Amino acid sequence: MPFSPETIAFLIENRMRNDRTWYHENKPTYQRVVFQPMCELVERLEPTVLKIDPMLVTVPKIDATISRIYRDARRVRPGEAFYRENVWCVFRRDKRLYHGVPALYFEFSPEEWSFGCGYYEAGSETMLAARELILQRDRTFLAAKRALAKAEGFVLEGDRFRRTRHPDEPEEMRDWLDRKTFSAVYTSRDFDLLYSDELWRTIADGYEAIAPVYAFFQKAEARKNGLA
Repeated sequence: MPFSPETIAFLIENRMRNDRTWYHENKPTYQRVVFQPMCELVERLEPTVLKIDPMLVTVPKIDATISRIYRDARRVRPGEAFYRENVWCVFRRDKRLYHGVPALYFEFSPEEWSFGCGYYEAGSETMLAARELILQRDRTFLAAKRALAKAEGFVLEGDRFRRTRHPDEPEEMRDWLDRKTFSAVYTSRDFDLLYSDELWRTIADGYEAIAPVYAFFQKAEARKNGLA
């Protein structure tokens, strides 16, 4: 079963109420309209994801690939809701063995939905390795750059340094070099597609289109670890 307007309605009300009692009383609704559709999406994406990287975790479970609907109580800031209104799935290598690695993801909220490839927080050593590959015009990077330029709807995102560190490089290279982290992101407000049984195909096709970007990120990880 796909996501539906009921999915979004539940997320909005759950966040507005922000009440554990209400959530537990309505948990069957969460299971039906949020969790189960997300599990089905993860299962449908699994063949594409494993084609890109056979080491990615694809188990449709909370904390394996699917986010919790509530925040860590220890990290909730004053005035911040305990319950989220955004939900996501992430495909990455086993986080017990690999730290800070790139991932494929899908996320939605009442405002929009997005998917793509990137880092939650790329470490400084990873970014240094990535910049070295860019400056060397490494063929893995050039393939990633071409793929992103051709992938309809995707953009390169990531916080930038205030001043360029590579003023002599062409602008198209500085677009990569001047970022503190990387993500290739497709964002949409087409909720008809979000509610469609064809959503998974759009995401799978997008993952395949930006697979060279994921390969570049993985090569930067390997270089950081002295393996490339």
